[in-house]
Amino acid sequence: MLILRSKLIGMPIVDLRSQSRLGNIGDLILNDTDVNLSGIALRGNFGKDIRIILPAEVLEISKGIILVNDEDSITKTKDNIRINKLVNDQFYGIGQKVFTKSGKYIGRIHDLLIDSLDFRIAKFYVKSFLRERILSSNLILEIKGKRIIIKDDFELSRISQATEAARA
Repeated sequence: MLILRSKLIGMPIVDLRSQSRLGNIGDLILNDTDVNLSGIALRGNFGKDIRIILPAEVLEISKGIILVNDEDSITKTKDNIRINKLVNDQFYGIGQKVFTKSGKYIGRIHDLLIDSLDFRIAKFYVKSFLRERILSSNLILEIKGKRIIIKDDFELSRISQATEAARA
């Protein structure tokens, strides 16, 4: 199932064993080396020690809830060096600038489309002053800090993908 990041934020996280609410999603933490979700930050985190759930701990996303096995599914960023670095770098995806390889500014990411089965980012919603684009994650060449670099021919890629889909 594909779900927008904007729909996930605020969604309750439920413990399967006790049937109790553990919290709500505060934000998503992206991996800066590929286009996957690295963690889910819980809302109401204070200080540097943010409570997170790793994607492997999520049993199911359905009917407006995220289901995890139990309370032990929640960990802290200090317990995961990789996630701790991503949190310190504030790598959440939203607001990041998107450029083509040749340096043309495309816009800023304002939403993400996430595959709930493998927690891969399927599409990026990019907005500039007067234009909004939906770009496939396959267009990403590299992620440099707060900048995402995509292929120069992203317009052609989008057109050819639409043509191939129409033929099928």
